[in-house]
Amino acid sequence: FAGSFAGTLLLQPFSPEELAMAMQRPGESVLLGELHARLLRTLLVEYERLRKTQSPAPLDLALLLQQVPPASAVSSANWPELLRNLRCILPDLFTSLERGGSVDLCAEALARLQSCDYVELGLEQKLVVLRVLMDVVNACDLMHEKTNENEKMQQQLLKQRKEFETNLKKELEATRKEREEEAKQQRA
Repeated sequence: FAGSFAGTLLLQPFSPEELAMAMQRPGESVLLGELHARLLRTLLVEYERLRKTQSPAPLDLALLLQQVPPASAVSSANWPELLRNLRCILPDLFTSLERGGSVDLCAEALARLQSCDYVELGLEQKLVVLRVLMDVVNACDLMHEKTNENEKMQQQLLKQRKEFETNLKKELEATRKEREEEAKQQRA
């Protein structure tokens, strides 16, 4: 996902091995911080739509934010706190993704993130949080637009390729006929 949408997310390319090392590394990771921050910024581009769907912040939790912030509020230093807050004020956004066999893992990882720092999560929980965030971002309008643009571009490229192949076949056929004519003239 991150590789396919690196341009949209404004991410520097990284390998699966680098991601695996960052996930297993104790303490904070620059790669994970940037990845999560970029995903949250992309999600928060839909700031106005999200504000209309937000729920009141739960009274029993001390939250930094009481409403959806603009994308510019996200940094690689504050993304864990923003994710905690978004989980509480946009529960429908995250709950809709807790499906299938991973419901318990997803709910557990997001609940644990409410009571501890991201670096304290286990590898499986970090992966679940990242997957959930990617799913949420993938469902946003901007990503649908990018996917549609890519699909249109792919269709155009396929059309151009077919036209090129058709023209090439015509040229090859014309060249073959010319050579056959030349060969006939030389024999005569």
